[in-house]
Amino acid sequence: MTNRKSNPIRDRKGFELQLPGSFSLCPEQALENEAVQDLEKIVLSAAEALAQYPVVGLILTGSVARGEGTIVPDRELRSRWLSDIEFQVVLDENRSVNVGEVDVALSKLQRTINTEPRNLSRGISVSFTSILADQIARLRPAIFSREMLEHGKLVWGRPERVPVPLWWREGEDDIPQLDAFRLLCNRIIQQLDTRFRWQYIDRNSIHATYILSKFWIELATSLSVFIGCYRTSYRERQQAVEDYLKKDCDILGTARELFINRLQRSMLVKAGRANPAPCSADDFRESAQVAALVWKFEVQKMLGQSQPSLDACAPRVIVSALRRLEPYAQRTRDWARLLRRNSIRADFRGDLLSAIRAGSLANAIYASGCLLHFFWDEFTTDSGLGPHLRRTVQKLLNTTPLEQVDQRLILSRATVAAWERHLHFAAR
Repeated sequence: MTNRKSNPIRDRKGFELQLPGSFSLCPEQALENEAVQDLEKIVLSAAEALAQYPVVGLILTGSVARGEGTIVPDRELRSRWLSDIEFQVVLDENRSVNVGEVDVALSKLQRTINTEPRNLSRGISVSFTSILADQIARLRPAIFSREMLEHGKLVWGRPERVPVPLWWREGEDDIPQLDAFRLLCNRIIQQLDTRFRWQYIDRNSIHATYILSKFWIELATSLSVFIGCYRTSYRERQQAVEDYLKKDCDILGTARELFINRLQRSMLVKAGRANPAPCSADDFRESAQVAALVWKFEVQKMLGQSQPSLDACAPRVIVSALRRLEPYAQRTRDWARLLRRNSIRADFRGDLLSAIRAGSLANAIYASGCLLHFFWDEFTTDSGLGPHLRRTVQKLLNTTPLEQVDQRLILSRATVAAWERHLHFAAR
């Protein structure tokens, strides 16, 4: 658990209306004005598109809300976004609301904004997620809720209709270790998505370099909860983690300096102060190596085991550890989410079998993602761990091997697809 400390930004009073231009969006002040204009256009488009629905608030979240958005200069377009622009759309639960209908409208709005030619060329990627007002009031302590409550900006709406949880008002700051661990597992899946796109589609993608930089930063986020130095901003968190690791050499062993170096470089890219150069296969291997060490450390901390007692390089340990760590309440929510889906969908039976084998569908997805990322090169071999790894993930995902097809590609795509439909927008 993290230490408690007071919130100096909002003093626990709840959300206040903060219009675009009243707060910073990115570290590079030379690009701030254009970023504000972009945000104003997005907010105006959202307000117009959602006027017929019971929306009481539009909350900007993520790095852009913290003033840590990544925007880089562009010779032709003046500026280009690397950060996503993320919003929570707050719905009034006291009025009749069809959440499914709102979600369809949000998807259409998101697609309209993101595919507008100039937005597309400038990398503007907007996401809208609906949430009922009473769901905000019932949010559990977690990294997402901490950062939204401390740094989220209500850029449009009625502050009095957007509640905050009781634990937040009472000054609670503790983040459960399991939440930080799930963050790590989710980022591993997203990194897997980036890795196979780089491997098979576009090796010159600057976006891949940016996502890889974010992965190093989120490794630090997850680790910070376990070593007691979590902070809600990237800059503060980086410094706290570095200070801790410089005093404690045992956590990452010989990879400590590599981690610190990559974290520092990634922070420069995230702040828009270093040009993201195309990444290499070695860059992905390094990230997988350190991610495996962090994953191993966090599992051991939660299971109360000493360093030599867990071999993170054993595929069977990854699957069994996830089963042991999943609380009953979490497993129940995961099964409920699976069973609420349309049972006639083609992927339902396969997902059901995956959940039975791994204890839950989330376990099957996370185990597959970890195995693929940690053992990426081994998946293509016909000796050693290769055949066993392929069989394990095929069984976890209930997929059938196809002859003359790259199994690593198929299994990576299947893992990411399962994550997208089951976990990406899971309630927090």
